[in-house]
Parts: sequence; structure tokens; C-alpha cells
Amino acid sequence: MKLLKKIYKYVTPYKGRLTLGILSMLLHSFLTVYVVKVFKDLMETVISTLEPGKQGLSLLTWSALVLIAAYFLKEVVYS
Repeated sequence: MKLLKKIYKYVTPYKGRLTLGILSMLLHSFLTVYVVKVFKDLMETVISTLEPGKQGLSLLTWSALVLIAAYFLKEVVYS
């Protein structure tokens, strides 16, 4: 408990920044999980509407490429 009191003394002037940092981390975690869920739902929709043949395979290929591009774009923006 003494250690926490010492740390609190040093953190007190930066309470706002600490709170903002924690909220930002929580938001980032939520958005990461949400993006995965959206991609999952999108792929399920695309796969369920596929028609046998060349056009269905083309749609699946383009959907996969768009998802990969979106993932790399997200990594570039976050870094």
C-alpha cells in the first residue's frame, strides 16, 4: 500500500493524461474486436451469396483482396 501511495504522488499531476491514455487503450481494443466481427460478418455474407461458377469465385477473390488491403491500411494508419 505504501508503494501505491508513492506512485500516486507522482501520477497526480498527470491524472488527465493517464485517464486519456487508459480510455484510448480501451477504445483501441474495442475497435480491434469490432473490426474483426465486421470482417467475419462480411465474409459470411459474401460466401452465402456466392453462385457456383467463375463470377462467384471472382467476387470471393476481390472480397479477400479488399479485406487484406484494409488490414494493411489499418496497420499503416496506426503505426
